[in-house]
Amino acid sequence: MSEAATMADATALLHALDRRIAFHCVFVTLTGSVKAALMLSQAWHWQTYHQAGAWWCAVRDDWTPATGLTRSEQEGARTALAHVNLLESRLAGIPAKLHYRVNLSELVRQLGALQVGGGEEARR
Repeated sequence: MSEAATMADATALLHALDRRIAFHCVFVTLTGSVKAALMLSQAWHWQTYHQAGAWWCAVRDDWTPATGLTRSEQEGARTALAHVNLLESRLAGIPAKLHYRVNLSELVRQLGALQVGGGEEARR
């Protein structure tokens, strides 16, 4: 089998079996964690389907196929994101489910600080 055929086969299988998500590498700089950046990237994607500042619901079974993060990894990422004030979460509804929203003003502030001063300045 030629190298080109192997690449074509792999590409076709990935398209058939896998789901892609956008990953914003700059979120690693903001959060200090690849897992938190992965969760924030997915949260950003879901936030774009809602009005700015709107809360939206996502349960563990939504996050796992979207990100590949386990329950404990989700909890750790959510804690890290809350620590840097980029993702807010609250229980709402009956039965209670976690609702989220990206803290847009804080995200803009931190990204702006990166643009102006770079690196660690954004997280202060």
